[in-house]
Amino acid sequence: MREDFQGTVGTTAAESTPWWAPRPTAPDGAPNVVLMVLDDTGFAHLGCYGSDIATPNIDRLAAGGLRFTNFHTTALCSPTRASLLSGRNHHSVGMRFLSNTDTGFSNCRGVISPRAGTLAEVLQAGGYATFALGKWHLANMEDCSPSGPMTHWPLGRGFDRYYGFLGGATDQYSPELVVDNQVVDRLHRHRRVRGTLPLHRDGAGRPLRDARRPRRPPACRRDGGAQRHRRAVDVRGWRGPARGRWGRRRRCRQFRSRRRW
Repeated sequence: MREDFQGTVGTTAAESTPWWAPRPTAPDGAPNVVLMVLDDTGFAHLGCYGSDIATPNIDRLAAGGLRFTNFHTTALCSPTRASLLSGRNHHSVGMRFLSNTDTGFSNCRGVISPRAGTLAEVLQAGGYATFALGKWHLANMEDCSPSGPMTHWPLGRGFDRYYGFLGGATDQYSPELVVDNQVVDRLHRHRRVRGTLPLHRDGAGRPLRDARRPRRPPACRRDGGAQRHRRAVDVRGWRGPARGRWGRRRRCRQFRSRRRW
């Protein structure tokens, strides 16, 4: 394809005018964009919706923003991610079920359709520095080996940088980490005591710092994944809220949620 050259080419260099295509640049004052996804979490688990589980940071965000009372949920992780990133119904973008499954039909290919643009691709084209952190689960499992193909990995769907794991779940103390398009060797990622959350925190710092040279407003997608491997000291303070009959606790949460409105 011929380049859309907007300079002039004369007989000599003195009669020619060079031209460089402008790079995409976000407008002045462009906001930072952060999306957070919590696996297997209903809105009733959040303190701002009446839960008895302490979520002070989320509650502070809700106090300064909007809380939705009527919205659609897909009830599964991969379709939720597909809808969030594309802004479209998960069936229409090929993610009826988990990315582990390709049924041979267009509504369940296990990847976001190439015809559906992602929020990361739109922001990237607008001059944003984009990166994803945590669980991905939007690529066919047979394509998640170090040999790829990496078409549907985060860097193939609009993210400049990535730090996390590609599957639906991983060992929280020795995670199957991927940095950008590189699978991290187990020997170099084994930190059994610390767990994945400190690793995610450490891995997120580099892309944020790099985005400032030159400055590009960052757009980050943060996904905690399914947290199953926790140390005893981490869960000790949550034993109280987790006890009691489910039906009774559900009615109490509904009552508190209604009072908040």
